[in-house]
Amino acid sequence: MSKLKIHFGHPIGTYGTAIESKLINIIVKSFPEFELDNCNQPHHQKAAKKFEKKTGETMGYFFKIFIPKMSVGVFLPYRDGMFGAGVYDEAFQMFQEGKQVFEIDYKGKISTMQPDYSRRLSIPETRKRNNNLQPKHS
Repeated sequence: MSKLKIHFGHPIGTYGTAIESKLINIIVKSFPEFELDNCNQPHHQKAAKKFEKKTGETMGYFFKIFIPKMSVGVFLPYRDGMFGAGVYDEAFQMFQEGKQVFEIDYKGKISTMQPDYSRRLSIPETRKRNNNLQPKHS
């Protein structure tokens, strides 16, 4: 029997960085009963491109296929506490589906998350931050 899945939603600018690795390790240790999955994996990127070609929806794969398979979510905001549009929308969808959602900070502290729309950046603001994000190692 396969484990339930936990999603780690985090800014694209943190993909492949030391902070991503550090936080993944903390999440895995904090939720040992779950199998961690996140969008920063080649098979998900490939599936998303295929979904987009078929439907014209850029993020459709993640919201219609990926997120519904997750049982719990852990989400990383930017250092100022704001969430990128996609990360926030994933958290909000899981919350609306009655799933547990948590926030993790850059030091690895995990706390229960109540989605708050005032912390959601617009898509252009998110893109700008992702383009300018310089990983900082904590």
